[in-house]
Amino acid sequence: MAATAAKTKRADGGTIRVRATAVGFYADIRWRVGDVFTLYPRRGRFTQLVKDEKTGKPLLNEEALVKHRITEEPEEDVLLTAEQQFNKKWMERVPADTPEQAKSAQQVIQEEHDRVLATRLAGGTAASDRPSGDDDVI
Repeated sequence: MAATAAKTKRADGGTIRVRATAVGFYADIRWRVGDVFTLYPRRGRFTQLVKDEKTGKPLLNEEALVKHRITEEPEEDVLLTAEQQFNKKWMERVPADTPEQAKSAQQVIQEEHDRVLATRLAGGTAASDRPSGDDDVI
């Protein structure tokens, strides 16, 4: 079920501890490579992509945004298990006792800054040191 949450709440059930292998979003949080977090069952109403019946490709609305629709109105909220939320495109399972960790945007900026400085000190050139074509900008 390729769905995105629309106002969900945590539910009882099994959890899965995962590590982000690429940037991704879960529970309205942006997770970066290396972040470790837990997938929890979620209960709520979900949206689904509206796809062209012939091609199977997502349809776009007037603003060129992908169309979504709310799933049928259930009497109760739909339960989405942790397993259903697992996405092998950007997550990998880790042992349940692996400590959760997440880098802040400031930590990522600082690490990149330190990497550029280390490259300069070693006599190399970092990507940010290469000419950008903006030599006339003061």
